[in-house]
Amino acid sequence: MTVLTILAVLLASIRITLWTTVRRWVRGPRLPAWSWAYEVVVGILRWGARRNSPRMVGQLRRVPPMPLVSVLRRHVQLEEGELAGRPVLTVQPHAWQPSDPTVLYFHGGGYVTCSPGTHRALLARIALAGGARCVALDYRLAPEDPYPAALEDALAACRALRDQGVAPGQLILGGDSAGGGLSMAVLLRLRELGEALPAGAVLLSPWVDLSHQGDSIESCAETDYLGRDVLEYYARQYVDEDRARDPMVSPVFADLEGLCPLLVQAGGAEVLRDQVRRLTERAEAAGVDTRLEIYPDMVHVWHVLSPLCPEGQTAIRRIGEFVAEVCD
Repeated sequence: MTVLTILAVLLASIRITLWTTVRRWVRGPRLPAWSWAYEVVVGILRWGARRNSPRMVGQLRRVPPMPLVSVLRRHVQLEEGELAGRPVLTVQPHAWQPSDPTVLYFHGGGYVTCSPGTHRALLARIALAGGARCVALDYRLAPEDPYPAALEDALAACRALRDQGVAPGQLILGGDSAGGGLSMAVLLRLRELGEALPAGAVLLSPWVDLSHQGDSIESCAETDYLGRDVLEYYARQYVDEDRARDPMVSPVFADLEGLCPLLVQAGGAEVLRDQVRRLTERAEAAGVDTRLEIYPDMVHVWHVLSPLCPEGQTAIRRIGEFVAEVCD
């Protein structure tokens, strides 16, 4: 980030902190479950997400890897490597053994931003909750590499782990936002090709409809930090508009029969809430073991704010329980 960008973020953060403090003193929290710190951070995220999208993408791509707080670093080890020709970040508890679960994780960022490095803390918390090794793939990003580049990379990584000896019964696919949609696309492609499915998939606020249907796109626009304009910009970078309903792009339109168990989590105050509900309804109708958890008042991928809200800690604990349950 440039000095001017850092200064702009700092000034905006001060302004938002002051405004939030005064507003809460006069009117109370915007939503009942929001602490003061949570509301401030959501406000800062909202400020960043609603800025000029091309400029925002450029700035986000220059964000350095997030450092781990000491309490997490003491319990996990991080290793950078390569899988199927793409960089990966592996985060695993010190006690992890090859017979323990492996989570192949796909980060969010609208298919155009972020990296495994930006998700280090979340990966560490998932790894500790599930006693699992998290292998986070640095898949190719749009617009330089639009669809199907990310899906090709994700599928290749899944096969590479299998070739390394990770049994399907010990493998979990996981991802947040775009990474959740990518996880679903990998499951669909594996099923289509007749290849073994993993033991389960964990989808955190998954972006599964790039045609932007659902009332929550509008009704939650004043609470979530994402908005229709941001989603539309990201979608246009990833895929042509006439392919927005392709099941491999928007899995909510897919035939979901025969998929592995799914744990799907969404926030009650996030713009993607309704499309997540539609996905799980279709999965249940197709006979898929589906666990939908809607956390009231939470915004998009609130898991990254888990130090600020008990709902984030609960959601991550539930991920760990799911991993332990579905893996052999």
